[in-house]
Amino acid sequence: MKIIRQNKKKLPMSVVCTTHRRPQQLFKLLNTMEKNLFLPEEVIIIGTSINDFSMINNKKYTIKLKKVISSKKSQVFQRNLGISQARSQLLIQCDDDLLLDRNFFLNIYKNFQVNINKNYIIGSKILTSKNNVQSERWNKAYDNFIFFRIILKSLNNFKKINNMSLLSSGRIAPRLPMKLRKYKTHFKLKNVEWLSSTICYNLKKINKIKFNKTNKNKSYYEDVYFTHYNYKKGFNLILDSRVICYHQ
Repeated sequence: MKIIRQNKKKLPMSVVCTTHRRPQQLFKLLNTMEKNLFLPEEVIIIGTSINDFSMINNKKYTIKLKKVISSKKSQVFQRNLGISQARSQLLIQCDDDLLLDRNFFLNIYKNFQVNINKNYIIGSKILTSKNNVQSERWNKAYDNFIFFRIILKSLNNFKKINNMSLLSSGRIAPRLPMKLRKYKTHFKLKNVEWLSSTICYNLKKINKIKFNKTNKNKSYYEDVYFTHYNYKKGFNLILDSRVICYHQ
């Protein structure tokens, strides 16, 4: 694939992306980054071996790429290693199996454009290949099956289940309003209790936590743990319908 070089405006953002044995997915992700109308200042990719970067040639990209090899095969460790090397005040955490909308970076940045020091964590609308939100099956089950709702309410001590909340049992509830699930109009779902992996925040404002007590075999849970921790510390967790990416 030939990428045409263009002089694009750089936004004051660093991207940290962890990867492990998925060079083709990473290649596709970087191509969608390159096609964005606005670019971040840098993209830091943390792999576990040189083979993770086998399809990546820095000279083909206008994005400033930095490749780092982690001594541990741990998403948490890799991500923290990348964050420690980030130079921009705004940081985007990104998985390696995504495809980004061409306005992805610009639409995230708009949330901080007026005031970069806002206590925000911005989440993205992650869609499937059929343009459904990732949690569409969960939401359809919640909408259509009373037995499913009863089970969930019992796990929540029979309290109302809010959008993107944590149940009393500790399980996540990825409930979304219909206008965010289906409609293309701009909509922000504010003050949710947790967000998934693709997020943006101000590195200087965020409350940092250690993950020594988390299960190392389930590092994906770090995203929920991290965002919910900062939600309890007063951060406004926002799911912005303009910030779109797709799961490969």
